[in-house]
Amino acid sequence: MSYTLNRTDGTVLTDLIDGVLDIDTTDLALVGRNYTGYGEFINENFIKLLENFANPNSPVAPMRGQLWYDSSENKLKVFDGEQFQSAAGSFVTDTNPNGPVSGDTWFKTDDRQFYLWNGTEWILIGPQYNSQQGTSGFVVETIQDRNLNSRTVLKLFIGNVLQAVVSREEFIPNDIPGNIVDELVTEDNSTGTIFKGYNIVDKDNFVFTGKAESAQALISTVGEIVNLDKLLRNDINEITTGSLGIRNSAGLTIGASQETRLLIDDGFVIQNTLEGDNFRIRVNSNQSTLPVDAITVNTNAQTVGIFQANPQFGLDVTGDVRVTGNLTVEGESLILNTETLEVENKNIVLANTDTPTDEIAAGGGIILKGTTDKTIVYDNVETSWNISEHVNIPTGKQFRINNSVILDATRLYDSVTQATGITQIGTLSELTVDNIRIDNSTISRLNGTGLTIAAGDITVSNGKITGVNSPTDDADAANKVYVEQTVQTEPIVFSLDVTGWVTPTNVVNAEMLTLLEELYPASAFRNGKEARIATFWYGIQTTDEVDLDSLLEPGSKTFTLVQASGGGIASVLQDINLPLLETQFQPQLQRQVRRYIISGGVWTVNS
Repeated sequence: MSYTLNRTDGTVLTDLIDGVLDIDTTDLALVGRNYTGYGEFINENFIKLLENFANPNSPVAPMRGQLWYDSSENKLKVFDGEQFQSAAGSFVTDTNPNGPVSGDTWFKTDDRQFYLWNGTEWILIGPQYNSQQGTSGFVVETIQDRNLNSRTVLKLFIGNVLQAVVSREEFIPNDIPGNIVDELVTEDNSTGTIFKGYNIVDKDNFVFTGKAESAQALISTVGEIVNLDKLLRNDINEITTGSLGIRNSAGLTIGASQETRLLIDDGFVIQNTLEGDNFRIRVNSNQSTLPVDAITVNTNAQTVGIFQANPQFGLDVTGDVRVTGNLTVEGESLILNTETLEVENKNIVLANTDTPTDEIAAGGGIILKGTTDKTIVYDNVETSWNISEHVNIPTGKQFRINNSVILDATRLYDSVTQATGITQIGTLSELTVDNIRIDNSTISRLNGTGLTIAAGDITVSNGKITGVNSPTDDADAANKVYVEQTVQTEPIVFSLDVTGWVTPTNVVNAEMLTLLEELYPASAFRNGKEARIATFWYGIQTTDEVDLDSLLEPGSKTFTLVQASGGGIASVLQDINLPLLETQFQPQLQRQVRRYIISGGVWTVNS
């Protein structure tokens, strides 16, 4: 009989057949009754439980609540019915842990930093710097003043080197060991006084880069304090509240060598005094972080650029150009190097000659330059437009012929009734042919039941045919359960000569049970397996009596002399010739059918 094994919640896990070792249902081996060698598997089950299935790979048949020690992460995990989750705790590793849950912590050993998993990502708890960066950033410390009052300060480190000490008040540290900031002790500050604000360690080299909202004063090179309102600097742009006048026609000269002049010479003139130098008008634009050349005059090339620093044409403009009047181009070519051409007129006319013809139109069309030309060109011979590239129409649009819909993005319409010469169709989500439908992995019949394969063999390559019912007709296919049950319950039938066995029935049965166990071990079959044995034996035998003395003729016996064991010579019968006898040997043949059955995993007498 089989065992019915239940889970903790009472649901059935499996029916364990006698004499079978089940290693597929769970990660522990389930041992059926009377399975030979069960001790090894029972002991290995205990070992797996002691190890919590320690392995870098997860168990292949886990059950809800099963523990697994992930040896690749040195982490204990529990199966929640769908996947293994971390049993919460702290990871200690130099690589990003797998499978964390909210609340898990991770000490990254190579950086010596501590992280917390918030359910989405690892959040750095601290320190903010890793082991390679050294102590960097602000460190909060308490320093005792001379009255032993605790003062809180911030120490700013970069790469283990103290840069500054920040305090909200001024005080003198107590000289107890380790209390004074040695880096602040100088000839000018022998007590190591900590002043209010930033106390820079390297005052000569530490620089604040950027702008300050205010400063108390400026110090000249000789130590003189000068207020800014008294200065008009000549090395930067400056503003004066008074006027600056130039009272002559020579104007204003700019440049170390007077390269540019603003003067009066028959009107206002901006003059470049150096031969060959270009002239630029430069502006500050919010489109660029650097000044931009608004107008550039290339003196030697005699070209003018508008927002074009290197003009290549008489007028070279970067940006849009608007002409409120007419634009007449009298050159041979009009070249438009632009991404978009907008034309107010709704028609573009090509080959517009005085006398247009199809021969003139031949080869005309649109040419888009690329690695290769992309063209729409008229073929006068075939009277058709030849398109060199694919044609792509947007979603919702259709291909039509004579206003009949032929094709759109998802459908070939019913107006197409013939498709000749098709050799391949892509992947279909569903196909219906007459009464048969193929959908995903299912072949079904729309009306009625059953499918018929007219002829030929069905070959299954490395697969299985599943869901087969038990057969009812001779030509029906059989499933594995039916075959096994048929094999297991098919009676064992053979005949056996039991002549010579002792006659009591119980003794014969005992001999027969031993023989059956040798030939057909009970552990290899299910309970209920029958054996029907036709036995026969020879019982009482009778024969006619023979009187040899009356039948032997003279001379039919010969004797010889032999040495007797006790000494002397003895005469013994050496040969005898028997005459042809007509006696009869009559054995009594007996038959009986004996029945046996497997019960409780052993062969027993059935009848």
